[in-house]
Amino acid sequence: MFVALDAPVKFSRLVLRNTGDRARRLSATCYVEWVLGTCAASRPCTSSPKPTRSVAHCLRATYSIEFSGRVGFLDCDWPQAGLSGDRVEFLGRNGTLADPAALRRARLSGRLGGGMDPCGALQVSVELAPGESREVVFRLGAEQDAKAATRRVQQYRGVRAANVELARVTQHWRTILGSLRIHSRSLRWTCWSTAG
Repeated sequence: MFVALDAPVKFSRLVLRNTGDRARRLSATCYVEWVLGTCAASRPCTSSPKPTRSVAHCLRATYSIEFSGRVGFLDCDWPQAGLSGDRVEFLGRNGTLADPAALRRARLSGRLGGGMDPCGALQVSVELAPGESREVVFRLGAEQDAKAATRRVQQYRGVRAANVELARVTQHWRTILGSLRIHSRSLRWTCWSTAG
């Protein structure tokens, strides 16, 4: 998991490898609890409109004063096996993340809309031949409005875009963390600053 350097986008990168001698079919599910506000208490003041071709799952902070109009998005390049915007449906009544009810069913219901405790759940189906490896990247982010969210999703779509951003983030932190070295000699501390 990592966050883009210059954009409000979090990447969750999953690498799947079939080490067996037969084909495997499995699903990968990303689950988020939307806030789009200052605390979890703002969750009920949201709605999840129908997904579009360009964004798999989105949510609008409809009644939030500070975040009104903002759009959160959850997306993946793989074809959707299912999605849900209903936290109760996903977890189950009095359910927990340790054993979500939705993962005991074949697929997510597709239930979206207002008037429920919102969440973002996106499920994709992956088939792996023996010895095959596949990469699944989920993107979570927020933007000022639906058009900006669509542009942001398009900007970071694809495994290659995620890997390029991961390389940028890695280099950024190497530069920051590699610029200060501390050496100890007895009780005296000496610091040197070095370039990247």
